[in-house]
Amino acid sequence: NSGHLELNCNEDLEIRWESWNGRLDLNQISATSKLCVPAGLPFATKKRGIANHILFERDGKPTEDFSVQGDEARECENIIELNGMKSELVIFSKPAELSLSGA
Repeated sequence: NSGHLELNCNEDLEIRWESWNGRLDLNQISATSKLCVPAGLPFATKKRGIANHILFERDGKPTEDFSVQGDEARECENIIELNGMKSELVIFSKPAELSLSGA
């Protein structure tokens, strides 16, 4: 699937990005949401509004921003934008599936 998805909600959300290419706009006021993205998915982030924060986690712990930056971000087809006021979006990567190989 691809396109532009806009979510308007002032409740805390848990969002799973499984197989989507395009833009996700999250519009919320005074809410904290979590977004699970597939490991290795290239995406850029944009933060708009007042007192909003985008945070990143790996293995349940805070980590550095792992979205694409600079020129890559301008070319990236996957964009995650947080709009609204006093909100927080925590983006974490879906853990890689364990691979079991039989002999």
